[in-house]
Amino acid sequence: MQREFFQTKSRKIKKRNKQKTYIQHLNFANYLYYNFYIYFFKKHILLNRKILSNFYVKEMGSFISLQKWVLNYYLIEWGSKKRNNNI
Repeated sequence: MQREFFQTKSRKIKKRNKQKTYIQHLNFANYLYYNFYIYFFKKHILLNRKILSNFYVKEMGSFISLQKWVLNYYLIEWGSKKRNNNI
């Protein structure tokens, strides 16, 4: 009985540590991550923290280039909206 209790406890601790690492991987560039996430959310592509964290760890170059692309996309979109509102 005690063994099962400690096994359950260790599984919960392991899961909690995994979640913390996922969050830490995503907090490295919070502003760009938010824009990155919102872009895919608007396109109806659902990404969760685990997928983005694995993408960050395994494909760092791709992740950075996608962040730059999303940032440029938002700069162009926001610039064009501002111009249309002023006209």
